[in-house]
Amino acid sequence: MVNIASIVIRSSYFLGIMIATVLLFFSFLYPHNKKIENPVIIILVSITAILSYLLFFTDLIIFKLKIISEVQHFVWSYGSLWFLFDFYFIFCWVLGITIIFRKFLREKDVILRRHLKFLYIALIIGVAPPTILSILLPRLGMYDYDWLGPASGLVWVAIIAYSIAKHHLFNVKIIAIQIVTFGLWIFLLIRVFLAENSHDLLIESSLLSITVIFGVLLIRGTLHEIKQRRKMSELTNNLERAYGQIKELSEEIMEKEVMEDVENRIRKRI
Repeated sequence: MVNIASIVIRSSYFLGIMIATVLLFFSFLYPHNKKIENPVIIILVSITAILSYLLFFTDLIIFKLKIISEVQHFVWSYGSLWFLFDFYFIFCWVLGITIIFRKFLREKDVILRRHLKFLYIALIIGVAPPTILSILLPRLGMYDYDWLGPASGLVWVAIIAYSIAKHHLFNVKIIAIQIVTFGLWIFLLIRVFLAENSHDLLIESSLLSITVIFGVLLIRGTLHEIKQRRKMSELTNNLERAYGQIKELSEEIMEKEVMEDVENRIRKRI
């Protein structure tokens, strides 16, 4: 039971890491679908992968779990690098909120300003539950409500998903694929360095090579698909604008013909 509880607790912290990372990526993209430079993606994915590895495969963040028989719940202690999770989680939220606020100040479109204002307020309110329930209370020895922290963070995943769908953020798809791919590469690379014998080294190196090849092909294919979709979207927008211009021109021509017809009738009567 302790082993299962350990996986559950570590998974809840892992979910917090992923939510913080996705939030930061979203703040870069929203609402104009701007491209994120690869070095930024690699840095954030590397940090996420390293924290995930420390969380699941070492005792440096979550050290030890034990059950309290009197109240039938689990408590745990923290390893020497416990502060890395807290720092990264708060850093992503603060930076994401700051970026959204700066975009709100610069945005000229009234509708987008309203969306950015709503998102900014929602993020400020949203950071409170996971910070209190998953960071502050466990440090004070209160573990009963820790699971509510990551669960409350799922609300912001839903908000982000809605915004992605509403504003057609094509870059989100490629970034999601890059996050998974780069994270897997880093994870396998760490396993290569931790191989205990030549047999394990050969297996881990082979897996890493195969993953790199297929990952590159997947990213290139996704980039091509997104490029084609963007072209189709731009073509559709151009056709809609052209149709609107033609419609306006037709209406002007019809109005002009009607005016000329009226003028001709008036002249004939005179």
